[in-house]
Amino acid sequence: MAKHDVDPVLRQLVRAVNESGQAAVPVTVSLHGTALTGMLIAQDRYFSDLVEGNPIGLKADDGWTLRARPAGEDDKGPFARLLGTA
Repeated sequence: MAKHDVDPVLRQLVRAVNESGQAAVPVTVSLHGTALTGMLIAQDRYFSDLVEGNPIGLKADDGWTLRARPAGEDDKGPFARLLGTA
């Protein structure tokens, strides 16, 4: 596979898990020598579990803001840095 190609089998597995909503598949992903092991779950389940386990008390917030970047800085985030696309 080329450096930035998406693995078609992993893509299909993610799609199937997301469509099921309830499936959980043990998976290990390796990227640039780093291995991440865990359960692949649907994104809806992930966010619902995240909210249930960590209520964020939005009623108490007076306001919020996104982090401002200095002019000329193009930060695409940690995953872009891992993939070498930042």
